[in-house]
Amino acid sequence: MNVLPAEVQGIWTAGSCNDDSSGFFVFGPSSMLGFPSVSDQPREFWALSLKDISSYQDGTIIFNLEDLVLYALTPEEGRVVLRWPDQVTSTDEVDKEALFSSSPGTRLEHCQRLPLRLGIPYAEISSLVLSDAFLKCQDGGEPCALSLFGFLDVDGNSELRSAEIARGLRIFTLFGLGNQIATTGYDDSSFNAALAIMPSFPLVGYTLIAQFDYDGSGGLSMSEIGTDIGAAVPALKTGSDIGSLAKSLPLKDLGNLPLLLKSLVQ
Repeated sequence: MNVLPAEVQGIWTAGSCNDDSSGFFVFGPSSMLGFPSVSDQPREFWALSLKDISSYQDGTIIFNLEDLVLYALTPEEGRVVLRWPDQVTSTDEVDKEALFSSSPGTRLEHCQRLPLRLGIPYAEISSLVLSDAFLKCQDGGEPCALSLFGFLDVDGNSELRSAEIARGLRIFTLFGLGNQIATTGYDDSSFNAALAIMPSFPLVGYTLIAQFDYDGSGGLSMSEIGTDIGAAVPALKTGSDIGSLAKSLPLKDLGNLPLLLKSLVQ
């Protein structure tokens, strides 16, 4: 099983859904986000992909967070119990009883929304985590490219407008930063650089459209994106190749996206 069951996907908190200061988790099909409570580190959050997902007869799901820690989720009457044992990073030959005894677990309540304090950008990256786009990009190929394009194409007109491109840039930048924080720790300069460049993302969208909208429609189609990549890198011409490129890009490197985009807005 490579996907979290639907009953444990969604937004969860160990506090109260009505208390915006609580910490929150977002579990998607194959990735997750964590937002600390206000009393901890309000600017920190983490974003990680899931691997080695396995299930047991009692409904417990065990999965690995990028070889950093093993998590266990057990559904329990509208809630889930989250456990994370110390020094266990492999699902191979896991003694489940020992796993449970090493951690009393934390009961999580299912929520309909993230706290308002997090704002729209964090709701946007949550929408990526809860979609199937991230899942389909684990194998790369054309399904990845088409799924990512479909996720970004909010109005469903088969073209990306400036606002949709800007939304995508915010999502990928923040997800990359969250992965950096989870794997290497919080870096204030990287976080501030992302916040500083984000207001220019709509301009980046307009610039990309002006450069590569070959049919003059006012948006970028999948074929136009593929044409440009094929012109720049001859080996990358199809949706399959674009999807493989997306798969090969390390998650933490997405956090450096603002630096790569500066040349487009200066």
